Amino acid sequence: MENKNAHIFVSSVAKISDKLKFYGDASLENISLLRLIYKYACYATSYTQLQTLDKMVSRLQREDNLICLEHQSSGVVSYSAPTGSVDVGVGGTNAKPTLGAASVTVGEALDVYTFTYNDLFSGYADDAGGTPSSFVVIQLPLQSSGGKLYYDGVEVVVNQLLYDATKLTYTRGGDTAYSDYFNFYANDDDAQLPLSSDASGMAITVEEKLIENSPPTIDDVFISTENEVETVFTLSNFSSYSDPDGDNLGAIKILEVGATNTGVYKYFGSPVQVGQVITVAEISAGVFTHSGPSITSATSDRIEVAVQAATGDQSWVE
Repeated sequence: MENKNAHIFVSSVAKISDKLKFYGDASLENISLLRLIYKYACYATSYTQLQTLDKMVSRLQREDNLICLEHQSSGVVSYSAPTGSVDVGVGGTNAKPTLGAASVTVGEALDVYTFTYNDLFSGYADDAGGTPSSFVVIQLPLQSSGGKLYYDGVEVVVNQLLYDATKLTYTRGGDTAYSDYFNFYANDDDAQLPLSSDASGMAITVEEKLIENSPPTIDDVFISTENEVETVFTLSNFSSYSDPDGDNLGAIKILEVGATNTGVYKYFGSPVQVGQVITVAEISAGVFTHSGPSITSATSDRIEVAVQAATGDQSWVE
């Protein structure tokens, strides 16, 4: 082919030729550029490749109509190949799809978010009634966020053709809450002239990570008093309470009352019962007391309690 504009396509033709030789096609010496392009279409493995081919054909038609004369009468050229037949329309009428913005939330308990088809394509629309065949990420998540996109376990790079939305994952970049995003576009599934949507954004809201809370602790408490004295317990009597996460004491629960006690532990004036829960507010109100026995000898009364934090981990701890 002699054409002053042929140099525009030299690189593309060389790549196509090498690709066909890889598939074992030996009859390349006398094939025209246009036929070479169409023949390569038989081996195209993605709609993006087909779209590129169609654009090349359109450019050739504009540059030199004589090259395309033999094909313009039919409008469609079809070649057979080991993998089947692919028809490429010289003049396509497909309109590009649209893709709306989308958003997802990475929950507090998640380190990795796995996308769904609906996450990516809920805003997809195609006048021809098609569906997305693939998608391409053109801008990665913010570097400052530390978040990463992976496809089938491999970190995503820009302009990579991806097919399965459920293989796309986002790994959070830290434990604190933050916002992130990436931009992508979708390709339609038109067999003759597949087109891409305009770029759209995927907003990502990352919630603060759920940190495992540590339980509180409390040491034994010893109180000395005289016989026949009513002792009112206050929060200071539970000053040995400690919580690694800084959660305040919320309540105590009676686990055991000593069988040999001579005095009486009381709640609202009545003997406490095993299982009784007494809140911090009630302790502050003075309703948890101990009545000393009417004896002259020294005795020890004992009660065993569990403590519960007011917030965070609210399990009972002995």
